[in-house]
Amino acid sequence: MLIFIAPHYCPVRMVNAMNDIKRIGLNIQQIRMLHRFTQSDLAEKCHVAVGTIRNIECGLRNPSLELLLDIADVLHTSVDRLCSAVTPSDSEIWISRISGMIEKYDTAHQLSQTVLETTEMICRHFGTEKNKEGENADVY
Repeated sequence: MLIFIAPHYCPVRMVNAMNDIKRIGLNIQQIRMLHRFTQSDLAEKCHVAVGTIRNIECGLRNPSLELLLDIADVLHTSVDRLCSAVTPSDSEIWISRISGMIEKYDTAHQLSQTVLETTEMICRHFGTEKNKEGENADVY
């Protein structure tokens, strides 16, 4: 007797699919948090229930392609990045934060103030600050 098991029921494929779903959820959560959005904020912007975002981030639900596109758009990233096995680098984190800050402001004055504050924040993060003469001084 020959028994045939369809490839999509293969336990190895199912484990890999579950890992993919969890990875996508974790990526969405990390990028959402970089933008300082709550699950509620993301759900509202994507026109879905908060429980949907929660279940996706926990790896309990696989998002549709349409929802992935919406999430990527809201988070200013690509679907490829949401599905990637690579975690965000420091530069991606800072670029994401700066982009989110810049989009909030309409006037040049607000934008220049944001750029100044962001530069100071980056300098503090990476351990540099201005000395009395206005030159960069490494702080370790």
